[in-house]
Amino acid sequence: MTMDYDQEKMFFKGHCLEFDTIDMFQMMVDIALEPRTVMSANVAKSKNHASHALHEHLSKYDPFANTQEMLLRTAYGFHGLGMPRLGFAKNIDNIDARLLQ
Repeated sequence: MTMDYDQEKMFFKGHCLEFDTIDMFQMMVDIALEPRTVMSANVAKSKNHASHALHEHLSKYDPFANTQEMLLRTAYGFHGLGMPRLGFAKNIDNIDARLLQ
């Protein structure tokens, strides 16, 4: 399974043997329809904090780390493609189980 995404779209691609097809579809349905819990919301918050911290740390060593996002923000403002890919750091604490569902 692979996933490719940007600010507007997400693509999942999977390869399996034909007798595994039903299991793969069942897994995708489970992922999409499984009720989200407080535990999954806490994991999402933690991972999002870590992603922002890592990006901030790596940006110190790469002066061009934010170039793509700044170009998109200049072209589109804070709409559609202009939104940050990791989201806003100030919104991380707003993640809860109801929002994820």
